[in-house]
Amino acid sequence: MRFTAAWLIVLLGAPRLTAQASDKNPPEALLPSTCIAYFRYDGYESHKKSYDKTALGKAMKDDLGEALEYTVSFFDDLFAASIPAWKNNREAAHACLAGLWKNGIVLGLELAEDSDWRLTIVLPQGINPPYRHVLPQVAKALEQYEADPLVFKPRTINERKVHEAKNKKDVSIAWWYESPHAVVTIGTLPPEDVIAIADGKKPNFTGHRDYRPLAEFKAYETDFRGFVDLKGIIERACAPTKKSEDWSSWYDVLVRRALCHRSGLFGLETATVHLGFDGKYQRSTVKIHVVEPAKRVGLLKLPRAGLTWNGKIDAWPIPPDAASVAIRHIAWQRVTDEWLALAQIAESWTVLSEWRNRGLRSIFFPGLSDIGKLLAPKDPAADEKADVSKPSGTNLKAVKVFVKEIGSALETTCVAYDSPSEGPLSLGSVWAFKIKDNTKLDQALERFLTTLEPLLKDDGLKIDKRMYRGTELVMLSMRGLPFTPTYALHDGWWVVSLLPQPVKGFIWRGEPGRRCWTQPDYLADVYAKARANGPATAKLGAVHVEDPRPSVNLELSLLPLLASAAGGLEPKPFDVSKLPHAQAVTEPLFPNVSFFFDDGDALRWESHFSLDVSWWYLSFFFFSSLFSFARG
Repeated sequence: MRFTAAWLIVLLGAPRLTAQASDKNPPEALLPSTCIAYFRYDGYESHKKSYDKTALGKAMKDDLGEALEYTVSFFDDLFAASIPAWKNNREAAHACLAGLWKNGIVLGLELAEDSDWRLTIVLPQGINPPYRHVLPQVAKALEQYEADPLVFKPRTINERKVHEAKNKKDVSIAWWYESPHAVVTIGTLPPEDVIAIADGKKPNFTGHRDYRPLAEFKAYETDFRGFVDLKGIIERACAPTKKSEDWSSWYDVLVRRALCHRSGLFGLETATVHLGFDGKYQRSTVKIHVVEPAKRVGLLKLPRAGLTWNGKIDAWPIPPDAASVAIRHIAWQRVTDEWLALAQIAESWTVLSEWRNRGLRSIFFPGLSDIGKLLAPKDPAADEKADVSKPSGTNLKAVKVFVKEIGSALETTCVAYDSPSEGPLSLGSVWAFKIKDNTKLDQALERFLTTLEPLLKDDGLKIDKRMYRGTELVMLSMRGLPFTPTYALHDGWWVVSLLPQPVKGFIWRGEPGRRCWTQPDYLADVYAKARANGPATAKLGAVHVEDPRPSVNLELSLLPLLASAAGGLEPKPFDVSKLPHAQAVTEPLFPNVSFFFDDGDALRWESHFSLDVSWWYLSFFFFSSLFSFARG
C-alpha cells in the first residue's frame, strides 16, 4: 500500500506539498469503539526522508521511478482518450492520490448482528486541499453511473450537512465534513452512530484496548498500522442467527463450532500489523495474539517447541543462485497427532452428514446399521494392524500408519530452497528433512510405494530407482504429468523435489570443494533486532531469506519484448525505451529476511526487506494492460 500510493503520486506529477499538520482531533476519534478491523496509512510525505533511505527509495530515484512515471502517465492519457468516465473524473482521481500522498487514510470496519455492517473511511485533513473536492466529484460520478446510479440527497444530522444515497440492496453511502477531516460511511448501518461518536455521545476507537499498543509502537518508524479482531470474527461466524430455526441451520452452527474448537481457531484473539522503515530496510511486524500455550489446541499447538539454530543457514549444500532459502522447525509428533485427529473428525462427520440429510428421524429412530457404526468397539491397535502392503482404495488406516512412521523417523529441522537454475516457476524447489532413523524412514517409504504402485498403475505410474554418486534416487512418473517427483536419503537428509535435477544437485554439492549459497552478512544483525522486538522468552520457529533480484531480472528482461509484441496503441504507441534495464532496479536491492517467533502470548513474524511488492503482480498488471489494449 505504501509503495503503490507513493509511486502513483510521483507518476501523476502531483506537486510537492508542505508537511502534514498535527491533528488535535485524531481521525481515530471518528471511528466506533466496536470496530472489528482498523487500518491507518500516514501518507508518503511525512515519512519521505526515511523512505528515501531504503533500497526501494533509491531504486525509485533511478530508472525505475522514471519508467513508472511514464507508464502510469501513458495509461492515464490512454484511459482519458478512450474511457469517458475516466476523462470526466480524472481530476478527482489525481486529487485523491495527492491526498493519500500528503495525509493518508484511516479505515474502520464494524460487523453487527444479522449481517449488518459499516465501513467508516476518514480522510485526514479532508476539509482542506487536496482532499477537499474529492468527495463531491466522486458522488457526482456515482450519480452518472448508468447501471445503478446513486442519487445523493443532502439532509441535516446534528447540524451536519450529510449527503447520502442508497442502492437497490439498501447499502447506504454517506459523506460529510467533520472538521478538519472528511468522513465516508458505507454499509447497511446508518451514519447517525458515527456522528454521535463525533459529538462525544458514544465511545470512539481511541479508547479501544488495541489502539494504544498500535499507536505507541516504537521499535522503528512506521507509516502503516492496523488490527483485525480475529476472535470477534470467528465468534460471529459460529453464532446462530435469528433465522436459525430449523435443524439444518443449527447443525451448521454446531459443525462450525466443532471445527473451530478442534482446529484451534477459538484460541485466536487479535492480529496486528506494522509497516515502516529502519535505515536501508523496510520492516514489518505481524502478530497474532493467541491464548497461553497450556490452553492451545489443534494447530496452535504446533509452533511452540522452537528451532535449534546456530545462526548459520549456509552450512547445507544449497545452490549458489538460490532465490529463496528457509529453515523451519516442524514438531512431527504434534503434526501427525493433529492431522490424524482431524482425519478422525472427518470420518465422524460422514455419519453426521448422513443424519442431517435424512432428517431428525434418523437421530431418534436410527437404523441398525447406524447403531452398529457408533457402538462398534474400537481396537486401539487397529491402525498398527493395517496391512499397508496391499492396495485398499481410500485406506485411511494405511495412511495413518505411514504418517506416524514418517513423523517418528524425522527430526524437527526442515530446510527448503528454490533455485531458478534447477527448475523454472519453482519447479526447482527442494525440501530436505533431517532424518532421525534412516532405516525406519526407508522402510516406511518402501511400504508406501508398494501400496501406491498398484493403485495408480492404470494411470501410468512408474517407479524408477537408480544410483547417482553412491546414493539411490527414487523417481515417480505418471502419464500426463510434466514433472517427475524424486527423493533420496542422503547424508542424514530426506531430500524431495518435483524433478530429479534438484535432488542430484543436493548430492553433488555435498562433496568437498563445491560452491554453495552464502547467507547475507547482515543476518545476525537483523535477527538481533527482530528478537529484541519481543520477549526474551520468545522461541524461534523459522528463518526465511528471499532474494527478489532473480525474479526482477527475469521479468524486466522480458518486459520490453512483451511491450513490443503488443504493437501500436492509440492515440500513441508505448515507448519501449522508457522501460528500465534490470540492473538499475536491482543494484540497491538485497535479500529479504523474515523470522517467525512464538512469544507465548502471540505468534510473531518480523521482516527486513528491500522490496515489499510482488513483482510478478506488477508485471502481470503491465502485461495484461498492454495486451488488452492491443486486442482492442
